[in-house]
Amino acid sequence: MSYLKTVLNRPVSAILIILSVIIFGIMSIGGMQMEYFPDLDMPMEVVVITYPGADADSVERLVVEPVEDIGKNLTGIDSIESQSYENYGMIQFTYEYGTDLDDAYMELKAALDNMAGDLPSECDPPKIMEVGINNDATISVAAKSKDGSDILDYINDTVVPSLESLGGVAEVKVKGSREKYAKIVLDEEKMKQYGLTINQIASDVASADFDMPVGTLDFGTQEIAANAYSDIDWHSTLKKVAIRTNKGALITLSDVVSTINMFEDDPDTISRFNGQDSVIINVSKKSTAETVGVCSAVEKKIKSLENDSVEYEVINSSADDIMDTLTEVLKTLVEGVLITMVVLLVFLGDWKASLIVGSSMPLSLFIAAMVLKLMKMPFDLMTGTGMIIAIGMLVDNSIVVLESCFRMQEEQRASGEKLDFKKSALNGTSAMVFSVLGSTLTTIVVYAPIAMASGMSGQMNRPLCYSIIFTMTASLINSVTVVPLLFTLIKPKSKTELRINKILDILRNAYKSIIPKFLKRPVIPVIVAVLLLLVAGGLFTTLNLDIFPPNYDGSIKVEAKFRSGTKLEVMDERIKEIESALVADKNFESVELTIESTGVTMTAYSDAKSKRSSEEAVEEYTEKFKDTTDMDLNITPTGVTTGLASLMSEGNAKTISLEGSDMASLEQGADLIEEKLNTVPGVIKVQNNSAARKTNARFHIDQQAAKNAGFQPSAVASQIYSMLNGMKAATIDDENLDKVDVRLQYPDNEYNDPRVLLNQAIVNSDGKSVALKDICDIEYTEIPLEIKRVDDKFIVEVKAIVNSKAKYKAAAAVNAAAKEVTLPDGVELAQSSTDKRLGEEMGSMGNSLVIAILLVFLVMAIQFESVRYSIMVMLCIPFSMIGSFGFMFLMGEPISMMAMMGILMLVGMVVNNGILLVDGVNELKKEMPLQEALIEAGLTRLRPILMTTLTTVLSMLPLLLSGNSGMNMMHGMGVVIVGGLIASTILAMFLMPPFYVLISGKKKEG
Repeated sequence: MSYLKTVLNRPVSAILIILSVIIFGIMSIGGMQMEYFPDLDMPMEVVVITYPGADADSVERLVVEPVEDIGKNLTGIDSIESQSYENYGMIQFTYEYGTDLDDAYMELKAALDNMAGDLPSECDPPKIMEVGINNDATISVAAKSKDGSDILDYINDTVVPSLESLGGVAEVKVKGSREKYAKIVLDEEKMKQYGLTINQIASDVASADFDMPVGTLDFGTQEIAANAYSDIDWHSTLKKVAIRTNKGALITLSDVVSTINMFEDDPDTISRFNGQDSVIINVSKKSTAETVGVCSAVEKKIKSLENDSVEYEVINSSADDIMDTLTEVLKTLVEGVLITMVVLLVFLGDWKASLIVGSSMPLSLFIAAMVLKLMKMPFDLMTGTGMIIAIGMLVDNSIVVLESCFRMQEEQRASGEKLDFKKSALNGTSAMVFSVLGSTLTTIVVYAPIAMASGMSGQMNRPLCYSIIFTMTASLINSVTVVPLLFTLIKPKSKTELRINKILDILRNAYKSIIPKFLKRPVIPVIVAVLLLLVAGGLFTTLNLDIFPPNYDGSIKVEAKFRSGTKLEVMDERIKEIESALVADKNFESVELTIESTGVTMTAYSDAKSKRSSEEAVEEYTEKFKDTTDMDLNITPTGVTTGLASLMSEGNAKTISLEGSDMASLEQGADLIEEKLNTVPGVIKVQNNSAARKTNARFHIDQQAAKNAGFQPSAVASQIYSMLNGMKAATIDDENLDKVDVRLQYPDNEYNDPRVLLNQAIVNSDGKSVALKDICDIEYTEIPLEIKRVDDKFIVEVKAIVNSKAKYKAAAAVNAAAKEVTLPDGVELAQSSTDKRLGEEMGSMGNSLVIAILLVFLVMAIQFESVRYSIMVMLCIPFSMIGSFGFMFLMGEPISMMAMMGILMLVGMVVNNGILLVDGVNELKKEMPLQEALIEAGLTRLRPILMTTLTTVLSMLPLLLSGNSGMNMMHGMGVVIVGGLIASTILAMFLMPPFYVLISGKKKEG
């Protein structure tokens, strides 16, 4: 203990170091990034490919399947999931955890580049997107016109560049943005006259705009690079582009077009905020940027851009949610510290002694903050909760050391020595250093396997684990340095005349009368405890499963899907009744609406004063608009961590997935499931994604007739595509040096009527024409709007929206009802992606639990140098579940990931009382018979055991009582820990002695 002698002999230096820790700790907390939740890296890459004008079936066959095929040869692929929609498809590649996503990205990009020629020429280049939890907009702003003018150009030209220039901003998206392009409307009669096709014209336009290197030239003593170029200016040289006819004559582009103008696309969205037309601006931050800082910078910039024509209003800012939650975390931390100080004062009776022990809390928190800052970890809900959980445990080591110092003083008094605080501090600390080291190790080794676990649970809980590990390690250092130092400096007094001692005397007397009876018949209390454990296990089986309870805050999301091709203005007219109801609802503070080609999305944000839950709002509006026709209405709860929760939980919904190789059979099976689920009590709505269909026109090209007319069948299809969609010929610069596309197209709505289209003549490369109806006809079929595949199998999903009051029972009933349905041949119930992910995460946590138990056992075996005593103390773990499961049952707490984390934490926490008791018995039995040692150890350790338990339990009360939506997510963890600690304390005191007798085999001794 030479280090401690140095500390005690150099108090000035030690105090200055402590003050430095406080200063740097405060600076570290102030300098940490503030986030709501850790940014989880999902081992996924999503490929998005746009295929304009294509239906879902064509996207699936021509785009998605080829991309899926290349994915099968990629390294580390776990599964491939795809979704095909009208105009685009998404392919999600999920990798095994541990795969280097940078390498995966490069491999995937190279594979896509190699197969680009296999995709339809009309497809846009594939885009690769990485998936993350925090990919949603960081802050959303509504811009409104004060004078009724069109502000979209101003937003795009002025506001967006200003926001993009801010540090930390990754992307700015404007709903309702328009793309500028050079529109060339072709004159069909002149094209026929010259025998030209749209492809020939596009090829000549493209060849007139290029810039390419051509080699090098000698220029005196220098060698210089050379390049050749030809460019097009849209309002002058574009009209003069040379076009060669089939007869070899040269004409200009102006000879075969009716108009050449710069156009802007019609807005692709309609957006409103609180019922008023608005431009919605969504700003996303870079992954390395601080959310609060980005939101603050955006709000300042928006304020500086206000003028007489435009006003801005923040719709939703992630910074608000973060600051609300972190403020609650800090408040809970302070309350935990104050409660713990009160407990210490009650038990110690001396403010100096309480101050010595209490100093462990702020100092440990400051040291942990410094380490977290060095590791560049943010201060978020998880790191903050780790500190809250550690608060009560931080004083355990200090209490043990201080009690030992007081005990050394008592020995000095008993031997007639003069009181020497320095000697008492040195001897008291030396006597307990290995005990507090073992106690701390049994606590922190539990968190190591959790912090190193793979999967989403490992990433999510890692900051919490590091926070506790660093805080507890700091508390160990404080207990063997700061506590003896302060003991020497401020000289506390051990008071015996305390009110709490009267209660302790009552407990000791009761203990004295009960324990001897237990020791005479040790089997009976053990049997009773086992029976209680079985009862608790039975209660556990009745608990509901909600692996990741979402933090809904009273807000809801309304999604309406219309028949494919429905115009935006038609959707707008039909959705106004629902929008008006939401805007008029006083429980909602604001309502955001967006109408796109895919449908309508409205988010109604809850008023802070509202007491209505999101689930209640969903039921109210589902019932209110259940008879709405002409649209598929989906109303869901939403809140702060909805995106994260959706990966692990379905909230008030339960999805039944069917898999098979034949879509027709799958659709038949989905209809049977839908019919069955409508009869389940508690189900308020059933959504069948295979029911949404559209009429599809398929042009069947007669190969023989096409070739007789001088056409390749694929060339006919290409001309049909061009007639309906036009085609991109080149990309040029306008006068503002913006890149704009040059698009060739026929007059608007020229060929929307299939009868007109079939009568239209098409021209081959030789200039010969033939009516389209002579070489093809049209087949009309019904196709789904969405096609989903997982690992080469088609998936159809049926979702049941359930009543919030019976959501757990209804969800279980939905599963049971689905299993009763006799499905068509080749159709099977499949595990939903949520259930699969749930199974993986539960398996990961199960592995962590096993490793944690083994590590705790290892630490105790080393400490006791006895396997037998280690097993004895380990029995505290299962029996603590009596309190955890019982308290969960009483509180109505579901089984969640946070509750499972609480069970993992208990592994390291509940053994401490057992260690204190067994360690005391081992010391006392050297001087007295075993039975007397067992009783005396219990009486001696009663005070420190009660102190350590109460400080931990009471310090967590603010967490349990917090009404903050973010803190509610951690509620299950608190319930498990509090219940487990209370049970383990009682059981350690009353069960350890009988277990000791049974395991040691010395029942008769004494």
